Amino acid sequence: MKAPHWPLEAWKTSMYGFDRKPVSAITPLGPVPDLFRQAWQRVLDGDAPAYEELRT
Repeated sequence: MKAPHWPLEAWKTSMYGFDRKPVSAITPLGPVPDLFRQAWQRVLDGDAPAYEELRT
């Protein structure tokens, strides 16, 4: 992502309501504790964060 957005891991984009192209501000879609529960459940289900191939 480009300025003014801070870097964000691609794995987290679905939890923030976009797929790598934010429209405006990057904000969570719900309460932060729910976001942590959702992320932890993804890890338990086998969808853990991982490195992706860098495209330059």
